[in-house]
Amino acid sequence: PLQAGQTERIAMSVSLGNDVADALRNKAVAQTTYDFDYQFAKAPDPPDVTAVPGDGSVTLYWDTDAEQSKDRYMGEITNDVDLYDFEGYKVYRATDFEFNDAYTITDGEGNLTFLEPYIQDGEKAQWDLADGKTGWHPIDLNGIKFYLGDDTGLQHSYVDDNAVNGQRYYYAVVSYDYGGDLSNDIIPSDSPMRLRVNSLTGEIELGPNVVEVTPSPPSAGYNDAEFSGDTINHISGTSSGRIYYEIINPMDIKSDHTYQITFTDTVLANQQGPAGYDTVTTKSYFLVDVTDTEYPDTLVNDEHELQASDGQVIDGFRLAFNNVDELRFNEENSHWSRDSIWTFNFFRYATFNVVGTQLPYDYRIIFTEEQSDSSIDLCMRYLPNTTTCFPGFLHPGKPINFIVERRESLTGIDSIDWVKIPVGFIDVIPFGDPDGYFNADGDRESDWIVLMDYEDDDANPWPSWAFYLNLHPNDSLLVYNEPQPGDTAFIIVEKPFLPEDIYQFTTVSPYIDTQQAKDDLNKIKVVPNPYYATTAFEGQNTFTSGRGPREIQFRNLPQQCIIRIFTISGELVKTIQHTSAINYGTGKWDLLTKDNLTAAYGIYVYHIEAAGIGEKIGKLAIIK
Repeated sequence: PLQAGQTERIAMSVSLGNDVADALRNKAVAQTTYDFDYQFAKAPDPPDVTAVPGDGSVTLYWDTDAEQSKDRYMGEITNDVDLYDFEGYKVYRATDFEFNDAYTITDGEGNLTFLEPYIQDGEKAQWDLADGKTGWHPIDLNGIKFYLGDDTGLQHSYVDDNAVNGQRYYYAVVSYDYGGDLSNDIIPSDSPMRLRVNSLTGEIELGPNVVEVTPSPPSAGYNDAEFSGDTINHISGTSSGRIYYEIINPMDIKSDHTYQITFTDTVLANQQGPAGYDTVTTKSYFLVDVTDTEYPDTLVNDEHELQASDGQVIDGFRLAFNNVDELRFNEENSHWSRDSIWTFNFFRYATFNVVGTQLPYDYRIIFTEEQSDSSIDLCMRYLPNTTTCFPGFLHPGKPINFIVERRESLTGIDSIDWVKIPVGFIDVIPFGDPDGYFNADGDRESDWIVLMDYEDDDANPWPSWAFYLNLHPNDSLLVYNEPQPGDTAFIIVEKPFLPEDIYQFTTVSPYIDTQQAKDDLNKIKVVPNPYYATTAFEGQNTFTSGRGPREIQFRNLPQQCIIRIFTISGELVKTIQHTSAINYGTGKWDLLTKDNLTAAYGIYVYHIEAAGIGEKIGKLAIIK
């Protein structure tokens, strides 16, 4: 017996089940938990989920924090191999807060055990890491196994296009781990779904990964959020990459806010050996709200991962990047100003111990009638460890019949965008008697134009790229011509995002167009009409007794309006002050009168009045 003042800690477990065997299994689990001092494998943290109602659709998006969840127990028993055991996400959907719609997977004895991920158009709402952990987990739970996924890759947003307007839905986005193996008998587990009904108010309290949402048509006169202009403006630099944007949550879009995207770069050191070269590539990007020029707001700071899709949602939108890995000649888009000229090649200059440094510009070579410009000295080979040109490998500067320019901006004004650069000229044709004109013999060689727009540490010109004509010897099917005066070669270099590149765009938030709202009054309708005793979208009763709430919906309402409901004889039954978000044009009547009594069966007249917009009159019926 306990002595006076004595304290003892006790642990209790209430074990329930669908039958005796199920209850005994649950009792064994509780005993095992106690025996191991409550130290056991932990599910990943739940993601933080946001839901956006649409017209017949629901958009969900969530953060990535769950992917860094630690399971210290798994880490301890696997020497930290499985410390981070996150594997994927699943979406559950139900029309009741208990998720009975999704709680359909039973074990070997028919006991409900797992929730089934939502399936839309035959596709399961489940995504997992592409890490080779696929299919059914080897450990079963009373005859049923956990499905790990198909190496789909992760996803952080989902659009349910099979939602019915006016129907309340509950969505849960759970993260799950990949569990243990046959050596420890640990099955995978979902992150918790926290739902609690307040016994006093009947309100449903939801955890961070569970949302309640009702799709609806927008308010009358609604115009969706958009980006000003058709594309993101490339206001500086010449990158070949592309940036795309997508509006995920229109209600978070800020009106007339201007954003800029900038980049940093890095040099990937030579990995090819003596003949190799360093490569410039994108390192990271920044996203800054520059609406307030004195106090710009950095939203993304030095982010190294440029997502090609499924990026982070910021201010209601997200970006996608289609970048170029490295500088390279784009043969497909490069061209002559006219047809019937020899094709050309463009490459990083390299001869003997002289290796060019590629630069991120587009170029054009303009051919002239006379020798209107001059090349500079070009050494193709230096004596070892000196700056002295190897005898016989110097091509001195001379008059030439072409001009080379590089594009440094994208204003569309030639005199600003294109800048003349120095060039070297390897003049070998006619063979044995070079003439200072760029040409080729069609069979053996072509002259080389060497771009000298890089500067070494002493600010001296140094090669970057080289240009020559492709030769097609003994090909009688092709007609060849050398470039003539007035011809221009346009050379496109594919370039990653670099510090010179600045992209800018402006967002426009959703708004109400008053004239459109007046026209949209004709779209107002009552659902259901007539009302027969109940309707599918009425919410589940959260109390232990009673019928639960009843509901008639008015759709396509103005954002602010007054709904008055009258009997057929003109007696006022109920006045409803409707105010909603502009993307949610649904109002509700709970079928109670202004005296809080149940409305009688019969025909009613409704009158909707919206200041500055107009009014709408119609009928509705309640049938026993």
